[in-house]
Order: sequence, then C-alpha cells, then structure tokens
Amino acid sequence: MKLRVYGALTLLCIAFTGVGVSARAQEKERAALVEGVKEIAAPGLPGTVCAFGPDAFPVLVGNVSRRVVGAVVAAGKAGTGRAVVFGHTDYLDGALGTADTGRLVLNSVRWSAGAHGLRIGVHGLAHLREFLQKNGLQADALEGADWTTQAKGYAVVACPMDSLSESEVTALSAYLKGEAG
Repeated sequence: MKLRVYGALTLLCIAFTGVGVSARAQEKERAALVEGVKEIAAPGLPGTVCAFGPDAFPVLVGNVSRRVVGAVVAAGKAGTGRAVVFGHTDYLDGALGTADTGRLVLNSVRWSAGAHGLRIGVHGLAHLREFLQKNGLQADALEGADWTTQAKGYAVVACPMDSLSESEVTALSAYLKGEAG
C-alpha cells in the first residue's frame, strides 16, 4: 500500500492547526518537506501523530478510517530547533526505497537542520544511517548509555521514539529547544 500526496489535503491540514505560524508560512515549510514527493509507502499500520502547538503542522495525512484522516507525518519548531515526526518507524527503515519515501526523509533531514550543517546523529536506526551515507550525508551512529550527550554535536538527531526512557526524552527535548548546551 502507498499513500499519495495531494495538494488539496494541505488546506485541510492548515485549517486544523494553531495560530502561531500563519497558513502561508506553514505551507512554505510543508512545501520544503514534500518537494519532489508524490507518493510514499504506507508501512505496516502507520499510526497517526498529533501536530499541536502554535508552530506545529501536519505534513502528510492518510486515511484512518473511511471518513477520518489523520497526520502520519508532522513537523514543527520548538525553541531554536525543528522536528519531524513519522507515524511509523518503518518510514525510516524498510520503506526508504518505496516510492518517494526516501526523498521525504532526505527533505526532512535537510529541513530539520535549517541553517546548521548537515551532520546527523542516528540512534538505533542502522538502515537510516546507511541510507543517509549513500546519499552523501554525514551520518554517525550514536551508541551507548550516553548517546544523548553525544547528540549535542549534531545538527540533526534521528531516533525511534517508542523505546526512549523518560530521561532520554527530557534530554532530547532540551536539545531540540537549544537548551542542551
């Protein structure tokens, strides 16, 4: 199964987001994320993600049921950082070669880096690290008990969120907001 990217869905997405970022600014940010993306994989059972807060917005939506759509990829800004959240880990693993999924991931990494260099730390996603390296990006493994401390030297950190401890989530939140030093 694959998800198609439709411009018409953008209007639906913008209508349900916060007031901090204007609809025009959100569309510009979203356009950078989906540039060259026409269709992506729908791995397993992609979960929905919630885009909340004044600087958050849905990037892609898919059918949750016959009458309900939900965001499967969302993005936003927090402090000095940017984040892109995928509704299924397989977007960053086995689905990278399906349709334009890899392109979406590359766009997400570049957007997340913003004006910073493209030095990427990857925790627990070996296929993603290899994919990024094959596409000419500097991607290093973040390993060990102190991997969140190692992350401070990277413009982008990629990791699966489902297995993180509370202290790791706190450290990554501080990193994202620019409070990690």
